[in-house]
Amino acid sequence: MRLDHVIYGTRYLEQTAAAFEREHGLTFRRGGRHPGGTINMVAPLEPPQYLELLAVERIGDPESRHLAALIDGGRSRRV
Repeated sequence: MRLDHVIYGTRYLEQTAAAFEREHGLTFRRGGRHPGGTINMVAPLEPPQYLELLAVERIGDPESRHLAALIDGGRSRRV
């Protein structure tokens, strides 16, 4: 088994990307908007691995509602 990416949930997509860039030298690329209401950015690591930042832009389905609850439950910090 090979790990290809890690997802980091955040309320503050742009600020979190900037903090990771400052603190770890990672460069994030815009990802996309997803039908369920999430949005992401990705930082390439050692190919094919990458770090994905994922935020809820709007509650559009049960998955985005669950993710928002996890993030709002204290698993995210403002950076």
